[in-house]
Amino acid sequence: MDANQQSYTINLPKRQYKHLAVANVLNNSVVSLLQDDFCRTSQLGLTTRDTIDSHTTGLFTARLPMNVLEGVDQQFKVNLYMANCAAALVIDPRKQDVSNIRVYSTGFASQFNINDSTYTFAAPSPIVRTAELLDVNSGMRCYCSVNFPSREPYYNGVGSRSVIETEDPFIAQPGQETLWQFEVYVWKDGKITKTVLSINKPLRAGQLTIIKGWITGEGAVQTSDQTVGVSVTLDWNEGGIYNPEL
Repeated sequence: MDANQQSYTINLPKRQYKHLAVANVLNNSVVSLLQDDFCRTSQLGLTTRDTIDSHTTGLFTARLPMNVLEGVDQQFKVNLYMANCAAALVIDPRKQDVSNIRVYSTGFASQFNINDSTYTFAAPSPIVRTAELLDVNSGMRCYCSVNFPSREPYYNGVGSRSVIETEDPFIAQPGQETLWQFEVYVWKDGKITKTVLSINKPLRAGQLTIIKGWITGEGAVQTSDQTVGVSVTLDWNEGGIYNPEL
């Protein structure tokens, strides 16, 4: 009880095994371990909804081939790697009279295939509700989402991850297409302004990306980051909601 490690005795027939490990799924309200009867089908999958909450835990996985021999004392070390990531939008209200702000993120994978260490993307991409992180001292507004990674950029029509030897494990060249987005809704002067911030740099597993911006007099969100595209809809109105009897 309350130990940081535990030992188990398991008797295995001698043969080759593919060992999969998953950590921190139990208390994650939007991610579940699915189809885990066989290693090749095991996956971490999202709740099937159009709009979901952020992940509530950091997810870690591993995979390791093990050749179990008879009569030999063997040890296998399995390193766990993070499978999700986070994005934060920090907004400076700049003394604008704003009654409400809602922020969503989108463009991320919908499931993680544990055996292959690959991600699957649903169409359309799930919308992720951000959580507001309060800081009463600075006056800034911070909205953060925890989610699976985005797609990788396409280079010459092929999607691939660029690997560069550097102390920064998340360095990446931007793509020409939008990889993920923030959708920001600002209530001001009785109207709603919708701003879409489009990012063309990938958000990768284990990474935290922070985008900074400010609110204009019209209620739009602007940023000085030249790699972020901005699209604004003034006086945005929510579409109709219908509940037909089936």
